[in-house]
Amino acid sequence: KYPLGQFDVAGLYAAARRGLRFHHEKIDFCLGGSTLNMLATRDDSSPYFACMIAGTKTILVSKQKEYVRNLSDVGFQFERLVTGRAMNDWNVTTV
Repeated sequence: KYPLGQFDVAGLYAAARRGLRFHHEKIDFCLGGSTLNMLATRDDSSPYFACMIAGTKTILVSKQKEYVRNLSDVGFQFERLVTGRAMNDWNVTTV
């Protein structure tokens, strides 16, 4: 359950470790695909959480939902394709 089950900030942490400077880049919000879809369709039937990322002025908005992980799903296959991993690689690197 939130906040222990959320890993949305992991990508931001990795970006910061690779040189992204939130205060210099003036990043105000971090939105995922579900949040953008909610804004586009104006469907706010699912709960969303907003939190400020520690040490920055960036607000992370994420959908609170338990997702079913299907590694044969197109999104996971696409991730393996663009990262150069084999299609039969079932090691999960994202959540």
